[in-house]
Amino acid sequence: AVAFSRIGIMPRESRFWWLMGLEFGAYSCWFGGTLAGSISGDLLLSHYSFLRPALLFALPALFLSLLLSMLNSSTRLAVIISLLLAAAFHWNGYSEIGIICAALIGPCIGIIGRRYQ
Repeated sequence: AVAFSRIGIMPRESRFWWLMGLEFGAYSCWFGGTLAGSISGDLLLSHYSFLRPALLFALPALFLSLLLSMLNSSTRLAVIISLLLAAAFHWNGYSEIGIICAALIGPCIGIIGRRYQ
């Protein structure tokens, strides 16, 4: 969001390093947050093992809430097809492959759908 809102006012010769700084900050925070969450989650579960079901549910629930907040009429078909594709693979015992296929095919369907609107 920052890159899209500010890129137009940045001088062309400094855009590369400005974007690199934004990406470094974003990826550093993502990596640090993932590391902290992993370590603290393991420590928490070692003392309070009854929290395991809640923690296993938290990430899919977060993903679903983010997905639902972005859902609109132009993205609905791509999301539905991706969900059905991932579910079909999951029910046949290939959950990981289903996630990868849905991640690849869903955006393609979205791009094709926008092209024909």
